[in-house]
Amino acid sequence: MSESTPSWRRKLTRARQWVEWKVRRASASLRVLPDFLIVGAMKGGTTSLYDYLCRHERVEVAFRKEVHYFDGHYASGPQWYRANFPTRSRMQQLGPSAVTGEATPYYLYHQAAAARIAALVPQARLIAVLRDPADRAISHYFHSVRTGIDTRPIRQAFAEESQHVP
Repeated sequence: MSESTPSWRRKLTRARQWVEWKVRRASASLRVLPDFLIVGAMKGGTTSLYDYLCRHERVEVAFRKEVHYFDGHYASGPQWYRANFPTRSRMQQLGPSAVTGEATPYYLYHQAAAARIAALVPQARLIAVLRDPADRAISHYFHSVRTGIDTRPIRQAFAEESQHVP
């Protein structure tokens, strides 16, 4: 939603999402774990890949693309994680080859994510999306400029970044 969206509409959307999340949490034991996880670098193409996969008729989307369970919400427990995925009955409706998954790029970098993933969803396929480092850095820079995080000229930003990289 954009800033021009009326505040009542934003509040209504948030209320609907809150209710849906409560229902999902209550029905977590009826839900599946993911068949795939997409990991990678910011501005590396993980969102595009996830969107392309989710257009397939046998791929069911997660509640949110970036679940951040194995890096940020691990303490919430596996039922919290399950709440992000479709029910077993929904997956059965889609057929025996139906899959679901999520895309949290940061799992590639988080120290404990790999071991946590292996413990909870050892059958899940990991899809790593990598990108040419220079192209990714340039894309990340322009993303930072668009969002107002960075205002420096690109040469300055890159020169100063190299001071922080070992």
